[in-house]
Amino acid sequence: REDQVITSADEFREYLKTMTLKGFSGTDFTPVFRYVDSLIKKKELVRPEGLIYLTDCRGKFPSYIPDYRVAFISVDADMENVKVPSWVIRLDLRSEEL
Repeated sequence: REDQVITSADEFREYLKTMTLKGFSGTDFTPVFRYVDSLIKKKELVRPEGLIYLTDCRGKFPSYIPDYRVAFISVDADMENVKVPSWVIRLDLRSEEL
């Protein structure tokens, strides 16, 4: 629903102040990976360090391992029984940790 290129920790902190969560549960994550892959192919995005996906991790993951690191970050979500693929870096945060 939204993409934001972030090139530093300061930019990420600023982005977190203004971002709004959208969607919730049952998301198909694969279009985002296809979109990022298309940006790489068109050289609009060159050698990304990774993809940070702010999510509740409840949804359909791509069937392939991307060529970049992927972190799925959830905030204040009940993540006890949520499974993610082994290639996903997962971080579960509480609002007070931001």
